[in-house]
Amino acid sequence: MPAAVRLGQIRPRLHAGVGRGGPAPLPHHTAGIGYKAATCIIATTLPGIGYKAATCVIAYSFGRNICPVATHTYRVAVRLGLILLETPALGRKVHLAIEMALTQGERLGFHINAMAHGRCLCSVERPVCDGCPVAEHCVAPERGRYSRQGGEGADLGGVG
Repeated sequence: MPAAVRLGQIRPRLHAGVGRGGPAPLPHHTAGIGYKAATCIIATTLPGIGYKAATCVIAYSFGRNICPVATHTYRVAVRLGLILLETPALGRKVHLAIEMALTQGERLGFHINAMAHGRCLCSVERPVCDGCPVAEHCVAPERGRYSRQGGEGADLGGVG
């Protein structure tokens, strides 16, 4: 089946979830297999859609409580000690590691809040630690500083 046909089948489902007051059903060919498997199907069948984009579609369009992992989400998760620095920053492994560290009801909320926190306070090079609302949970100060560039704190790989 050509990608345009698949997209034509999925697009109405995506739009059906917007403003309905509840999650849209997954596309018919993913029924009964769960959101993680559906994410993989969407990621592998639509050109240009990777795992992160697929998790965003599943979270925002289908209303599923999963945690898409962007740069800010990853950095905040490492700095809070939710995942190990050795966890790869890209791909399925980091998504699964963060999801395993959070309860089912916390996943999308963590993503949304970590994005805002990472943009506003917890930047790569100059985090605003004074007055940080989660400073008491941050493991970055005890492990070093915050720069990927080497020198002081290079052990934190730029994610704190």
